[in-house]
Amino acid sequence: NPQPCRFVPTCSEYAIEAIRKHGPFKGLWLAIKEFAVVTLGEEAVMILYLKVREKEMREVIPAI
Repeated sequence: NPQPCRFVPTCSEYAIEAIRKHGPFKGLWLAIKEFAVVTLGEEAVMILYLKVREKEMREVIPAI
């Protein structure tokens, strides 16, 4: 039996509300980000985000 979610709203409730409020594309993106924060932790998600941004910046501004 799965454990009940300790977060309010749950990820599913958050996703439904985000999609209703922001539409399918932005709402789904917000729901995915929220799920990542809940499952991985906010610090881990921020580290992943910064690594992706660093890679993007290297592609835009090549090293001299």
